[in-house]
Amino acid sequence: MPAFSDDPDRIATALVDALRRHGARDAVIARSVLPPTSDAPGRLLTLSLAELTETDAAAQALAESMAAAVSPGLTVVFDAEEGLLHLTLEEDPAQACQTLLSSLQERDTPKRGRACVEFASAYPNAPISAPDARPAIVGDTVARLLEQDGWEVTREYYLNDAGPQISTLARTVFSCYVVLLSGQGDDLPGVPGDLLEIARQMRDRYGDALATQDEAQWFTPVRDFALEAMTARIRDDLGGMGITMDVWTSETALRDSGRIEASLAGMAEDLQTVTTPDGSKIVYRSDDDDTEMVLRTDTDAWTYLAADIAYHQDKITRGFDRIVDVLRPDHRVYMDKLRAGVSAVGGDDIRFAIRLVAPLQTDAELSARELVARHGVDALRFWLLCTDPGGTDPRSAYEALQAAVAFCQVAPTDTDADATPEIAAQLLRWPILRRIAIATHAPELIADYAAALSAAVNAAREPNGAQSWATVEIDLLSRVLDELSGVLGIDVPRRAAR
Repeated sequence: MPAFSDDPDRIATALVDALRRHGARDAVIARSVLPPTSDAPGRLLTLSLAELTETDAAAQALAESMAAAVSPGLTVVFDAEEGLLHLTLEEDPAQACQTLLSSLQERDTPKRGRACVEFASAYPNAPISAPDARPAIVGDTVARLLEQDGWEVTREYYLNDAGPQISTLARTVFSCYVVLLSGQGDDLPGVPGDLLEIARQMRDRYGDALATQDEAQWFTPVRDFALEAMTARIRDDLGGMGITMDVWTSETALRDSGRIEASLAGMAEDLQTVTTPDGSKIVYRSDDDDTEMVLRTDTDAWTYLAADIAYHQDKITRGFDRIVDVLRPDHRVYMDKLRAGVSAVGGDDIRFAIRLVAPLQTDAELSARELVARHGVDALRFWLLCTDPGGTDPRSAYEALQAAVAFCQVAPTDTDADATPEIAAQLLRWPILRRIAIATHAPELIADYAAALSAAVNAAREPNGAQSWATVEIDLLSRVLDELSGVLGIDVPRRAAR
């Protein structure tokens, strides 16, 4: 009979599939995962039914479905009173650790296809702020998870360079440029430092050549100069967080290329012209639901949504098998319309996922660059990937991970020593949490797990002192910590433990 440790990916995939068959969306599946209680040896996972079902009958049906999906290998215990499902290991933890170590060492990652992960996209009218650092780092870590799973990943940034915010950027920079030319000084109170620096650079390049022109003449060169300078700053901000984009796509270029018209041609039968007191508009109504999307206004301008649909069809045309958008929660209503639009232009044959990520709720006055300078990139990435970064110290989790990694380098080992039950159980959770995180695009599960594993290791090593540890336990721990560091995109120095 196959055990969990023989093929943990199969069992974890079956678990996610069972939850989806019962109507659970990916975000709900990720939220339902709870840390197992420490007084339950062999317990690998606990799921909150409050997130997954609404009735006792539905909960019972889900428990039975999951029991069939994860057997043999895991036992499902349904706690109706607490509203929890517990998944418990059926095999000896020490033997399971040995089998899992061999499995990880021999794992041949399959080639799964091409994936596009778009994240951090915004109007390029300001540097990346501290709140927006979190969605950016989550997006990069989603890409890392997919890469570890065998996907060829393209990280993509969509420059929203066609909106009124960009016109405001150009006019603000030009106003600063004119004031700088007047000799009133290089410091303008109330003007963001980055915009002022762009105005200085423009003064140095153009001198006073633009100052006497009317807006029809100066607008385009000023806008293009400001966009190029601000995009370079955004690129540097991302680099400071350990993020490199593979593709930068311009909304303006998309609009000018005629791709919006070409993309929406396939939706022609479902387009309607609607007249309202405010004017006319072209809308799309899906036959499958009540989704209404305004694609063109009476000003004869394509809406942002129309451009976004065309942009996603462009991704499909480029041959991606999986498309993931990482957006802020203020896109919650918008994302349903985008899903319908992508489906209407041929997106049914690919996997399209939208992941909403809340921005950092603290340090709103800082830029992402200042946040990196304050905490360091590795501690910052780990901190922001946790489920609740606002409630923890930015460096504590990272330093605990450092201590656990360092301990692996010096821990006394013995092939005959017994594995520590708490550590063995934590290590055996890794493949199942990894698979759930990949399936649901939820890297916070990985960060939370890394923090829990580090805490368990550091708690266990203190009372044990110089006692020998099971060789397989330390070997597996080193392997798991290496994989965790790679997924999280952090560097954990190998140094002597204190």
